[in-house]
Amino acid sequence: MSEKSKKWVIIGVVVVVLVILVSIIACNISIENLNDNKVGEIVPEEEISDKQLRETTVSLFFYDETKNIVNEIKKVDSKLLLDDPYNITIRYLLEGPSNSSFKTAIPVNTKVNNIEKKGDCVFIDFSRKFVDEMEDNENLCSIAIKQIVKTLTQYSEINNVKISVEGKNDVSFKDGNINLNQIFTTNYEE
Repeated sequence: MSEKSKKWVIIGVVVVVLVILVSIIACNISIENLNDNKVGEIVPEEEISDKQLRETTVSLFFYDETKNIVNEIKKVDSKLLLDDPYNITIRYLLEGPSNSSFKTAIPVNTKVNNIEKKGDCVFIDFSRKFVDEMEDNENLCSIAIKQIVKTLTQYSEINNVKISVEGKNDVSFKDGNINLNQIFTTNYEE
């Protein structure tokens, strides 16, 4: 082999060694960067309880200062709603609004005697206080009915509500303008 050929072989070997060294150094730097950028395990600040997992919402309808029907969302344990959703929802409605700018037209001492679903209709029987303690105001009587109907018809299987008082259907409010001897539908407007 000539001197010239030996020089080219030595230069070629040196170039190959340099390429290998640069590749090794680059791989080590990449591996170190990967180790530095590892994403740690995400730990929530608090565990979610079984009660929080079962939480759902229901809409309760009240009225505002302009007498418009307004919706208030209430968080409820879905376990409570499984057995008797209509009774539970109406009981929350009778408790009144949480928002201080909302009001209820339903008299405070009103009690539910019975609630029963038949087909797409909920039959609800109230205590006598529902009509006896209602303000003598046709607008508020109508709002009270709207509150009940809108609250119950939020459930897709309910389209109608029949209201009775102490088991009697032919009952009117004090002003006599609204008789409860009718079925109230989702789009009830008085």
